Amino acid sequence: MAKDLDCSVADLISNSALCEKIKLEDYVTDTVGLPTLMDIKAELSKPGRDPRKQFELFSFAEGINAIGDLEVGMELPGIVTNITAFGAFVDVGIHQDGLVHISQLSDSFVKNPLDIVKVHQKVIVTVLSVDIARKRISMSMKKGDILINEAFIITFSSIFQNLSRTRYCPNTQTIIDAPHKDLRRARSCGSSLIPTTTGSATAITEIFPELKGRLNGHAVRVPLTNASLTDCVFEVEQVTTVDEVNRLLKDAADNELNGILGFEQRPLVSIDYKGDPRSSIIDALSTMVVNNTQVKIYAWYDNEWGYANRTVELVRLVGRQDME
Repeated sequence: MAKDLDCSVADLISNSALCEKIKLEDYVTDTVGLPTLMDIKAELSKPGRDPRKQFELFSFAEGINAIGDLEVGMELPGIVTNITAFGAFVDVGIHQDGLVHISQLSDSFVKNPLDIVKVHQKVIVTVLSVDIARKRISMSMKKGDILINEAFIITFSSIFQNLSRTRYCPNTQTIIDAPHKDLRRARSCGSSLIPTTTGSATAITEIFPELKGRLNGHAVRVPLTNASLTDCVFEVEQVTTVDEVNRLLKDAADNELNGILGFEQRPLVSIDYKGDPRSSIIDALSTMVVNNTQVKIYAWYDNEWGYANRTVELVRLVGRQDME
């Protein structure tokens, strides 16, 4: 337009008389219609304003060239490369995109990742975990405290953790004393409290490899046929309080983990959680903090029903991905 009027872009922007000489019909094409051209002309008529978008410089963090350069806690600039139902993939300049899970896209609850990010958007991410062997990077876009998950979540960098599961008797426990290679599992499920092993700690470290070597646990089978209880004790690096721990857990239960994590302040017992579809329900009355840094949490769960619900959700997610 400026060329056709034999003037500069600056002159066209600052001179309304020149704008009036523009014949919009001369610029209509298959891809640019008259309404768009009218909008452009209207913007040009606003004095002192250049309607062209300012060019935004972007560069990746210096010194971050490979996955081995990443460290947990780093804040890095990145570009969104792909968006799925479960989160967004972000390139931070190492030729291996990291995943920002849907629960880490925002401090508030996110139903659809597209409500928060778009492809090619420039973002700032925090590194949550790095698995070099499997080339997996977990990131967060949250502005507040970064949450680390254990089926329920903790907000502090954990030095070590210990899990103890008080679990109702599964169908693998014998009804009456019978031969078994594990002498404790050979005993009657209805007559004793039975210490045994648990696969929870191993499963958690597969999801969060940064906890390997810092997490262990065991289980006690009890003569009941309803909900179970996880007793989680861990040492944290920063000073905290019962109120702070409960506040953060409640916030997660009300927002990004709504329907998966529960937070209960009533004095309930195991039978009250039978048939509960959530994976864990924090027993807020039992939260403890010892010597400012040792935290103890009780979390109830109906193992079979909670697991069944998560499986259904996973099947639905896979189905949506196949349709896309």
